[in-house]
Amino acid sequence: MRRRSPRHPAGEPGAGRAAGEGETGMSRKCPSCGGTAWEPFYESRSGRLLTGDQRIAPGHLAKIVCASCGVVANARALSDDELRELYGEAYQLNTYGREEHLFYTADGPVPRSKVIFDWLATLLPGDATTIVEIGCGEGNVLRRFQEAGPDLQVVGFEGSQHAAGLARAKGLDVRNDLILSSDQSLPTADFLFSYNVLEHVEDLDAFLSVLKRACRPGGRIIFGLPIQDEGGYDLFFAEHVWHFSIGHVARVLRRHGLSIEEVKSHHPVNRGAALFACRVAESVAEPENGSEFAGWRKMQFANRDYWLGIFARVDDLLTQASGHSLAVYGSAEVLSLLMCHTALGEANIVMCLDEDPNKIGTIKHGIPVHHPDVLKGSPVDAVLLTVNARYNDQIRAKLAPAGIAVLSCFSETGTQAGLPPTVE
Repeated sequence: MRRRSPRHPAGEPGAGRAAGEGETGMSRKCPSCGGTAWEPFYESRSGRLLTGDQRIAPGHLAKIVCASCGVVANARALSDDELRELYGEAYQLNTYGREEHLFYTADGPVPRSKVIFDWLATLLPGDATTIVEIGCGEGNVLRRFQEAGPDLQVVGFEGSQHAAGLARAKGLDVRNDLILSSDQSLPTADFLFSYNVLEHVEDLDAFLSVLKRACRPGGRIIFGLPIQDEGGYDLFFAEHVWHFSIGHVARVLRRHGLSIEEVKSHHPVNRGAALFACRVAESVAEPENGSEFAGWRKMQFANRDYWLGIFARVDDLLTQASGHSLAVYGSAEVLSLLMCHTALGEANIVMCLDEDPNKIGTIKHGIPVHHPDVLKGSPVDAVLLTVNARYNDQIRAKLAPAGIAVLSCFSETGTQAGLPPTVE
């Protein structure tokens, strides 16, 4: 049985001291509209932080929202030294020496790197000779580009020392470096891309100027990042500096002299993200007058409130299941989110269930990860589903023969069998 951790209730927006109080973040300049007026958006009371690489650590999460256009940002800006420590030493995403995630599709499980590569490859110019990826991790996507075009010159940049070493061990030209200054330079390339990087960048002016300077005339720069249009929960990630809608990102890029040729979103598997295909332009039309701002702000608050509702629902389910032994189904981001922002950390969790062969036999937040087959004859009273809601019916069907109560954080009741009486 996992040792229980103290209760960490969900935070309440606006609770406690004002977001950013005593910190530098309230003086931020909005990268979308240029505004400098910010309002409190979310402040946690859990005493814990969740990072995008699913580490949970002690800390205080405070997010602020642009009073004009609705961009959400971290209240406190990180210094260059803090960024070097975070991404150079502490960050764990793409440092596993394997595929980091599998998407389950009608055609079977597909590695995350293949999903991203297939999406990006549709935007690669046919005459491209050089590809540069910024934030390449251990090179899983970059290697697919190298294998698809052996004559291509493929170069990666990665802040994590460990991830860069893993990429170089695969024979890739990957350099350990973070872009923190506009004085830095990249190899000249026809195709530059960054995936899940832009939202981490404190100094967008410097970052975008370096990429623009490296892009050959007629070349393309692709940005892939989470967007709030599809209800993302990265609003609760501590190291995500910015939280944008598609409209916000478009304004940011145009303000920096990039013309947007194509926007791809609503991916059938990799939901919650968008791709922006850009070219460097001599002149770019000024962004719109901001008539959309009210809608973008409303979207941010709606996403926040939706996930706060999920946190409250999970706490209610855990109250109902008090005294029972639980298994959690799914060992990915949603589990980490709930461990950080709900009472799940103090529940009697016996095991975590997952069908990803790379995860079986590992430990997730102190919980052993097993294949669902171990449920037969196990001392588990209920299973809490923490996977994407679109998989819930499929999982319920698989678990039905066990006759165990199935709870879901994405539905009001979510039980297919009643909880047994509590045994004192």
